Amino acid sequence: MSKQALAAIVFAIFSVSMVAEGADLSGSLLYDDQPVATVFPDISQASAVAFPSAGGPQINGTVDLATLSYRIEGLAAERYLVQIQLFRTVPSPTLGYPGDLFGSADVEPDDPGASIALDMDIRYFYHVVSPVDSVSQLNGLRYDCTDHPAVSYPITFAIEPVPRATDYRFHTVLMTCPRAVADHIYTDSVDPSVLIEWGTLDEDFQTFEVTCTGASGRPLCANPLFRYNDGDAWALALTHDGSTTRGVHRTDATVIPAVAGTPGANGTYWSSAVSVANLATTDREIEVLYTPRGADGLVTYSSESVLVPASSQRSWTDIVTELFSTTGAGALEFRGLQLAVTSRTSTPGAESGSYGQGIPPIHPAQALSAKGNDSAVMGGVEEGVTFRSNLGLCEIWGESTTVSVSILDSSMSELGHRDYELRPYENIQVNQVAKVVGGADSLSNGIVRVTVTSGNGKVGAYLSVVDNATGDPTFIAIAPQSPSGG
Repeated sequence: MSKQALAAIVFAIFSVSMVAEGADLSGSLLYDDQPVATVFPDISQASAVAFPSAGGPQINGTVDLATLSYRIEGLAAERYLVQIQLFRTVPSPTLGYPGDLFGSADVEPDDPGASIALDMDIRYFYHVVSPVDSVSQLNGLRYDCTDHPAVSYPITFAIEPVPRATDYRFHTVLMTCPRAVADHIYTDSVDPSVLIEWGTLDEDFQTFEVTCTGASGRPLCANPLFRYNDGDAWALALTHDGSTTRGVHRTDATVIPAVAGTPGANGTYWSSAVSVANLATTDREIEVLYTPRGADGLVTYSSESVLVPASSQRSWTDIVTELFSTTGAGALEFRGLQLAVTSRTSTPGAESGSYGQGIPPIHPAQALSAKGNDSAVMGGVEEGVTFRSNLGLCEIWGESTTVSVSILDSSMSELGHRDYELRPYENIQVNQVAKVVGGADSLSNGIVRVTVTSGNGKVGAYLSVVDNATGDPTFIAIAPQSPSGG
């Protein structure tokens, strides 16, 4: 064979092998449309890897630390997942350490010999600082549905500020066991923190994620790797630690502002018959709390868990005595959505039957507060030989607050006013309110105004107008009026 023929064969083989080496992929690494090197000058180590979607060996590329551009060579005409990892200061042992950076893209070269230019957006692994620290191993299990780390709610879920981030979106997932999604809560903020409550849908645990954007509108955040006792996860999962505190700010609260299980005047015995219907299609453990009248509800209260079967109802004829094994008067709180709660407080009649009043529930969205509907007016106040009127006030949000009560005559002239300080979850009743607040021994067609003047509490209010001859009461809710008066 001549030298010329041998050279031709070698050239042909060399040419085929060059084509078989595959496509080249390269580009710049950007963060908020800025070169990563200008935002993070402390990158100490980097990697660029292409993973074939169909399986097979990964293809390692290079990252220029000076310019923070990347190159991966030898890509075949198939689909790849390309991942870029950038480590700041000490390289982390696992992808997802807070402060590291990460980017990914799907690439499928059409031509094995092509040169593909692709600038890649990089995201920052944020650092959770409250209510747990995402750098440390969490004292809980990742794979057990009920054994995630426990914290007291409401929590402040907060992360360290993300470089160049201007807007944050917090995503809370309400989870029930066995691992079913009950609902999602999205909260937008310009600050890297948000207040998260418990109990919106009787969830067993919650998971948390954050996304954030910068001036470019591009996403900048990546979830760090959360380390549990039995594994790692890309989302933080927490359960509610209800062992130490009652908890506050319950949006799922259903409150009966007055219940009783106690002897009264003239041989009466007042008891509250209460029913709770579970409207959900699953069995549920419902938390029921009783706060004695005049007590700080964060200090003095009783709590019981009640199993209510799916689409069913539980009832008590004297709930204070039967469920809480005590006597007295106070307020009752049921925790959980999709509940229908009714109550009637009554006493046996002198001859037969009974008489009393139905007391409807109050929800936080219906209550008075200094930051919302702060005032309500209601007529029907009577004081004298025939009737007397008692005013009830019940704090239902777990915060102290000040309430101003005014008594007006039928022409809306004020007869007197008085301030009442309510502690968290405290309920009180002002008997003969026209006399105590307005100084009126006799009043017909009177009016009461209730105003929350300070504090973060939420207050439910009512009148109980009592027939002095029979002791028969009539319940009147005091609620905010609409602009049209209805």
